[in-house]
Amino acid sequence: MAAAIASAESAAARERARAHLAALLELLERRDLQGAAEIYRLLLQAEATNQPALAAALASASDSEQTALALIDLAAELGATVHDLAPVATAIWLHLSRLPPPVLGRLAASARTADAAAWLRLAHPYNTALTSAAQQRIWRAWRQAHPRHVAALFPPPSIVALPPLRRLALLIPLSGDLAPLAEAVRDGFLAAYLHAATDDAAPTVRIYDTGTASVADAYRRAVDDGAQVVVGPLDKAAVGALARLSPRLPVVALNSLEEDLAAGGAPFPQLSLAVEETAAAIAARLAADGAQRVALFESAQPGSWAGRARARFEADLDGVDVVAVGTLSGVADATEVAGAVLGISASAERHASLSRRLGAPLEFAPSRRDDVDALVTFVDDVELRALKPALDYHYAGDLPTYAPSQSVRDGAWSGFEGLRVCDLPWRLHESGLRRATADLPSSRGALAAVFALGVDGFRVANQLSRLVSHGESIAGSTGQLTLGAGGRIQRELAWGQVRGERLVAAAPAYADQ
Repeated sequence: MAAAIASAESAAARERARAHLAALLELLERRDLQGAAEIYRLLLQAEATNQPALAAALASASDSEQTALALIDLAAELGATVHDLAPVATAIWLHLSRLPPPVLGRLAASARTADAAAWLRLAHPYNTALTSAAQQRIWRAWRQAHPRHVAALFPPPSIVALPPLRRLALLIPLSGDLAPLAEAVRDGFLAAYLHAATDDAAPTVRIYDTGTASVADAYRRAVDDGAQVVVGPLDKAAVGALARLSPRLPVVALNSLEEDLAAGGAPFPQLSLAVEETAAAIAARLAADGAQRVALFESAQPGSWAGRARARFEADLDGVDVVAVGTLSGVADATEVAGAVLGISASAERHASLSRRLGAPLEFAPSRRDDVDALVTFVDDVELRALKPALDYHYAGDLPTYAPSQSVRDGAWSGFEGLRVCDLPWRLHESGLRRATADLPSSRGALAAVFALGVDGFRVANQLSRLVSHGESIAGSTGQLTLGAGGRIQRELAWGQVRGERLVAAAPAYADQ
């Protein structure tokens, strides 16, 4: 009987804790800080409350920007009376890690309190640092200036006393068909290394050519040479071959596996430039921008990425319908395909039919279909350059048009005014490394994305514990990086809009719809 009573009391306590947590999240959303502080104190006093679980629950809110600001205010409200703010501080750090650098910069500039400004002015350089060693230096310097701040008392969870990273191995095919891409990866990796290097903390980097040796042999040589982390390989088949070796060193693969990794073993995060991620981002953006019905244009060129992009796009649509699809076999049929998708051809046929029935010519002004909110283009850059004027000719110039970066050539923005482009942060957001490498041909143009992949290979190798052990996001050059299912790194991409023949970074929501 006593055991049954104890079990019932424990279950009731857990239920009260869940109710209090739900109330806390609701009060934070409403910015009722006094009420939230009272509920938080109750949670800390309850025996059923597990502090790591409380931190995880606070970090689970979907709106990281608003939740981080609310939790920062809550920490200030609690500071004088509650000593153990670890769950709140941990959740703040996790939410701040998910915010892209431009958002952190904007929030720091508009912070309403000195306490919030201090949080945000620390988070911006901390999140954009290339290495964990640099992050530790940034936090220690900031702590000296803010010794009583909550963030000084509760540092980022990912600041851990790890031995410095001394040896890195880069496995890429510098000979063979993939050599041009591998060279751009190498350039980005070494540019990041040189940008981050200091006199007392610079890891040794060795590069192994998987074009002349098997990936197994390259990996074994890296182990023999004392590598602590392996970055690469680049091609999908080589990534699979390395995974089958069950490597004992951590690996940051520069492509993704088809199957999920088995649990256990050394970390094997996989970073890729899959077009499917871009397609998913466009689907999410359409919903956020309020589009409900879209027309889609896709390339039918052999070997095109458009089919994969369309499949992922349609799978991820939520509340948005594809009402028409136009398939381009080449640039010559752009006008005809655009006219058919937009209903211009059908309008002209109705006019011709009515004229024949009446036996007399009729004045006619063609009009496009009015049930389309936006256009999406999964075509290559040559096809888009033919398609865009065709859309303007068929009265669709006012429709928001969304394109992946694969559809446009860097710098060729003439004629694309208003085009909304899903792209890499490397192309859209300023950074010290981007400015320092502006003269490198591989850092811009067609190879820029692969260069950025090399930068992030170095970045992730140096921040593995942050990504793998602490569940934080990394502000990468290829996207906001988070470890997802199966060891695959998920990328949150950036958005730009063509204005005045320039691609400029766009805010989270368009104001000119």
